[in-house]
Amino acid sequence: RIIIYSKKINAAMLGMEMATQNINDGYPEALLRSLRKGFLSDDIYGQIKNCSNSSEFKLVLEDTDYGTDLFNAEEGKENVEVSQLRKKMKQRLMDQFQFILAQSCYPLNAFIVKMLHGYQIDNVVFIIEGLKGGRTMDELLKTADPLGYFPELKNIMPVEDNDYASLYQTVLIDLPVGVYFRKFMNEITAGGAAADDNVEMDSRFIADAMKDYNLQQIQLRVKKIWLHEFYDWCETSLNETSAEVMMDLLKFEADMMTIQIIANSLSFRDLSDAKGREVERKKYISRVGYLYPERDELLSKVNDFKAMMLALEATPYEEMLRRVN
Repeated sequence: RIIIYSKKINAAMLGMEMATQNINDGYPEALLRSLRKGFLSDDIYGQIKNCSNSSEFKLVLEDTDYGTDLFNAEEGKENVEVSQLRKKMKQRLMDQFQFILAQSCYPLNAFIVKMLHGYQIDNVVFIIEGLKGGRTMDELLKTADPLGYFPELKNIMPVEDNDYASLYQTVLIDLPVGVYFRKFMNEITAGGAAADDNVEMDSRFIADAMKDYNLQQIQLRVKKIWLHEFYDWCETSLNETSAEVMMDLLKFEADMMTIQIIANSLSFRDLSDAKGREVERKKYISRVGYLYPERDELLSKVNDFKAMMLALEATPYEEMLRRVN
């Protein structure tokens, strides 16, 4: 008698995962295949390149999936505003994400949520900066990235005298991306004082830990944490094919962040001198990516654009940089 224990042998182990694929993923896959048909073809892109005015641009797109959605509100206008066009395209994409999310189950739903966290972090920083600049919340919500919108954005309050500690305690910790801000606090506080989610930190302690960070530095550190968390989740929670594809994309994203951070740091003496390179700049550079660890030592010594080119020699990024030099 052969006894098969279900807890030890599953469909994937038997090579029969496709036999049960439709139970949870059949409808979302059909949706994605349908949406994929709406991608612009090479021929359409070629026609767009040859457009000489907005009327021709509208004419090319009116027979695609984008045409009706993009230009309904632009009737009677001679020119198409690029900012409005970009926002409408992103809003359309976000609507599709939300619809797929409503039809999906784990791990697809968790994947979509975690992916959108990166845009939500950017929106949080955008709202805080806008409020500091005297703009109204209504105005900021209208111009925020649709891919990073979530209802709690409107709860963010103006920051007085760079008091991000109070903002963290009253608002940021309760946002969907609050877990990344808490882990950032855990990194910068001595002894990991923010590691326990049940421990409420003293505002003076937070203020002292955050006094050396401006908003852009906080954004970079939080985005780095998100990227590492997303990478680890994809590696352990997705199937082999999906994990391989996503890890490749996230490594590329991490490399782009690393190159951008190093390039921007060259304008600041405290980040490009020996001490800044070895201590401060490394705090923002990701340990996920194709550049780490092979190019880490070379990149840590970069103090000008020429040194960066040498550090990236024989990588796909060398040619990219050569084009912008």
